[in-house]
Amino acid sequence: MNIFNWLDLLFLLMLIIFLYFLKQSLTKENKLIDDPFNKSKKAYLIYPNKLIRQCGISVAGFWLWYWSVKWCSALVLVIIAIELSFDLWIIISAGIVSFLLMDMYLLINRSNRRRRINLSLVFFINLLIVFLKSGLSLSQAFRKAAQFGLQKDNPLAAELELIAYELDAGRDRTAAFDNLSVRTGVEALNKLSVIIKAGIEVGSPVGDGLQSLADFLRLQQDQQLTSRINRKALESTLPMAMVCFPMFFVLVFFPAGQQISEIMKLLGDIL
Repeated sequence: MNIFNWLDLLFLLMLIIFLYFLKQSLTKENKLIDDPFNKSKKAYLIYPNKLIRQCGISVAGFWLWYWSVKWCSALVLVIIAIELSFDLWIIISAGIVSFLLMDMYLLINRSNRRRRINLSLVFFINLLIVFLKSGLSLSQAFRKAAQFGLQKDNPLAAELELIAYELDAGRDRTAAFDNLSVRTGVEALNKLSVIIKAGIEVGSPVGDGLQSLADFLRLQQDQQLTSRINRKALESTLPMAMVCFPMFFVLVFFPAGQQISEIMKLLGDIL
């Protein structure tokens, strides 16, 4: 093996190790309570802490894996491109794309996490209304609704456990619910926090507002489901036409054409 082959193997091994530990760090939503990210923390431009936290990842301990994976993947692809004697613009493009792969993965992960939270919100809000009407405090209602209405691996359950912990610790309720919407980036949770903050400030029950929000979210989900069904129906029209048209041609046009051909042949014999 020449030196490039050894370097390729070394970088690939390092990348596999980094990706393994990265996967382990991505699956620890239950440890978010140890790092309660909020908007009061200083944001750094070169480290997307807000994006990382909205993926359900602890911001404090993730920076090493973030930069290691970015640089290692870029180096591996650049070295492979150089070894394969690609043009300079291909080498530069490969380095840039591989350097940004981590950010693309985080964006996809955040989108999937938000989707799971949105799908769980309607049932959670209905449970929250029930527990609030039964006389439980706000933190107890959040904890009970998360416990009985959500699976343990649901990202919303981890966020609700964190906000219940903050409320029990005496944190200002307005700040706690502001941080909830910042940590998730979910618009529906922002509306939920606005309703609860308004109820706290004026001292009125929040049950009616939460019920209206639940009805609105349910209607929104129904509309999205209908739109998805219509889109799938349109997408399936072309394949169905491509399959059905040859069958229609064989069953209808081919026998008719054959009969016309026989008639023309008979006419030719007569004439």
